[in-house]
Amino acid sequence: MNDRAHIPAAIHAAAARWVARAGKGEADYDAKLAAWLARDPRHRQAYEEVHGVWDVPGEIGHTAIGRDRRLVRAPVYMRRSTHLALGAAGLVGCLGLTLAVVGIPGRDLGVVSVAHAASYSTRIGEIRRFKTKGGLVLVLDSNSRVAVSQEGGDVELDLARGRIRVETAEGHVRVRAGARSLRVDGSPFDVSFEAGMGHVLAPRVPIRVAAGDRVVELAMGQRSDLDAKVLAPGADDANWVSGMLAVENMPLGEAVAIINRYARRPLLLADPALASRPVTGAFRRSDPEAFARTVARIYDLEIDQSRTDRVVLRTR
Repeated sequence: MNDRAHIPAAIHAAAARWVARAGKGEADYDAKLAAWLARDPRHRQAYEEVHGVWDVPGEIGHTAIGRDRRLVRAPVYMRRSTHLALGAAGLVGCLGLTLAVVGIPGRDLGVVSVAHAASYSTRIGEIRRFKTKGGLVLVLDSNSRVAVSQEGGDVELDLARGRIRVETAEGHVRVRAGARSLRVDGSPFDVSFEAGMGHVLAPRVPIRVAAGDRVVELAMGQRSDLDAKVLAPGADDANWVSGMLAVENMPLGEAVAIINRYARRPLLLADPALASRPVTGAFRRSDPEAFARTVARIYDLEIDQSRTDRVVLRTR
């Protein structure tokens, strides 16, 4: 939350919802958004802060609001990229391969296929979007790494860690995560993998997930594990790509667990009873310290930063 602007949490939460609705084909979205922005100067400021994780040519780049070009641009390391620069601060390793089969005994000469392979990664606290040379659009959550192979219409993802969203994909996508292998038809979809466990989510439209002989159809908002078994909804499923955490009466322990994904020094609740207290508001995921300050004000807590490996919130 932006303490300097004194924008109410409800406005930040509303702005996060507007960003999450972008690009979903909603009727009169542009006009409704323009009216909401014009209603209060704080609306535009909150929207620009929330939308700051993308550049203008992103989700709303072709709408009237996007063409206005008055939105604040995101920092370079968080902007949409149509290519990868080798050696860019060591954040992203990219190896592009082009393969042409020009002569195999028993076959005609000629190019059989073109393949592209690359790896993408993010540091703790980053959410980044990439467009591969094969045209695949990916969003990587904090501390994530994925290798992508594309040949013709076939796409294979090898998720080493973290969470990704596949925004656009033609046909099915083969996903490997640890020892698990599954196929996903339909996009966009999310896939996560941490500590040997993961899930697949249908954030906007129905998708099909196949793992071995098991096939499941996921409706919008549903998720499955990596064995294609339907799971209960999670606390932080669809809106992470906005860069904001908008919550209403979420238990503080759950909110802390989400924020800690983006924190170099994780937050720790010294009193276990604090975990059940509700928290409401909109918070920038990349700013765990602001989250801690807000929670400390709400519940009159002390912030102990004496340790280098954690930040402790405790009752005064």
